[in-house]
Amino acid sequence: MDEVSRLRHQIDQIDLEIIKLLKERYESARFLGRMKRSRGLPLRDPRRESAIMRKMDRVASSLSLKPNLVRSVYRQIFALAVDAQKSHGTENELEGLYALIIGGTGGMGRFFAQLMRLHGASVKIVGRNQRHTKTVAKDIDVEDGRFEDAKRSDIVIVSVPIERTRKVAETVGARMKDGSLLIDLS
Repeated sequence: MDEVSRLRHQIDQIDLEIIKLLKERYESARFLGRMKRSRGLPLRDPRRESAIMRKMDRVASSLSLKPNLVRSVYRQIFALAVDAQKSHGTENELEGLYALIIGGTGGMGRFFAQLMRLHGASVKIVGRNQRHTKTVAKDIDVEDGRFEDAKRSDIVIVSVPIERTRKVAETVGARMKDGSLLIDLS
């Protein structure tokens, strides 16, 4: 392969990575848009956009790139983010379903509880400490629950340390109604 072909191939690979990163940013912006709508926040935040532009100017300059060209790229990235945040797509696809998150006070449990709530599910979380569970539930706008809530749940997610996953899944699985879905995150 001659040098021109090799460099073009390298650029093609970089372009693929850029597109993957744009998709990742788009999905994060979609999720952020759902959260903003559920909290009554505006989709655009001019102060944040200005701060990002200033930061990108500094980074571009430090990398010997022309800040004005990087700014034009970021204007398009912001437009893509706004489009993603406006996207209503599937936000109510879980409407009418009940979800129970065992281990809902941890990072992954919280994430899935919020995600399912944003998609329209009625969500309860269970944690080791009832007082802490109530606090977390209030913070993320879901209800605190108990293992017994599995009887009524359409979806149960187990998000506990891997060494406890099997025991918790067996315990909660025995309480679930027929046709409901049990998911473990291990």
